[in-house]
Amino acid sequence: MDLILDNFKQCVQLKKKADSLGAWDMKEKVQLADKAVNLSFGVIGGLIDKVAQLEKQVEELKS
Repeated sequence: MDLILDNFKQCVQLKKKADSLGAWDMKEKVQLADKAVNLSFGVIGGLIDKVAQLEKQVEELKS
C-alpha cells in the first residue's frame, strides 16, 4: 500500500509541475502529463488488487 501511496503522490507532483508550465514548454508539459497518466494506471491497478485481497479476506472471515 505504501508503494501505491508513493506513486499517487508522484502523480500529483507531476501534474502540478505540468500545470505550471506554459505553452512554450508544451513538449515537457506533455511528457510530464504522460508520466502522470502512466503512474495513475499503476495506482488504479494496485488499488484494484488491494480491494480484491480485502474481499477475499472478508469472505474467509464469513466462513
